[in-house]
Amino acid sequence: MNKFFVGIGIGCLLLSTVAGCSNKQDVNKQEQSKEETKVVFPKGAKETGKINMKLITNNEQQNEEAVPVLKVDPKLELAQVQVELEGLSEKESAYIFVDKKYITKEEAAKVFSTFINLEGDLLKKGEHTVSIAQFKDNDLKKAVTSYKEVKFKIE
Repeated sequence: MNKFFVGIGIGCLLLSTVAGCSNKQDVNKQEQSKEETKVVFPKGAKETGKINMKLITNNEQQNEEAVPVLKVDPKLELAQVQVELEGLSEKESAYIFVDKKYITKEEAAKVFSTFINLEGDLLKKGEHTVSIAQFKDNDLKKAVTSYKEVKFKIE
């Protein structure tokens, strides 16, 4: 009988530990989403700085001068494009936007590459724009120090 109560006690303890961990994860996700909603596309941004940006899609037949084409299977809810960047300031983070919607923040290096996940409205057929912005002292309220954009097409 004692073993039965000890087993129930251990089971309750394990369940409360698991429930507590998931609550912490939910709080972390909420804090992260609050930070993401604070990032607003810089109004009136014009290309500045010495950034070279190359967008790579799943389409193998691309000219360097043509708009890159991303072929998306309508059954999929997610697609990716790769962005290769050169000439960013290492002092400031790179903020990545697609169609003026904040996607992610990356720690910049002179040369680096990253993948951008596209989902929802960002998968609609037509032309889209990837934008990279860096702000003075990493302060979103200060001036844009570097800005570059490149267009791609979804078919």
